[in-house]
Amino acid sequence: MNRRPLARNSACTESSFVIAPEGKVAGAVVKDNSMQGGLDVANCMTRAFERWKFPKPRAGQVTVTSPFELEPGHISE
Repeated sequence: MNRRPLARNSACTESSFVIAPEGKVAGAVVKDNSMQGGLDVANCMTRAFERWKFPKPRAGQVTVTSPFELEPGHISE
């Protein structure tokens, strides 16, 4: 995988998820949780993936593997 330099204070992780025939995410996994807050961040990402919806795949079921770059955000109060 070709990676560009990461922004300051960011982390890159690789994740996979399965898009079921009806377009819902049927399963997700974060393959690298070595970033700061690792397991908590991985669990949060997995829950987020499972809420995603896609058009129905032509091939029935599709597995997607992709890198994700995460950067610190700001929480509004």
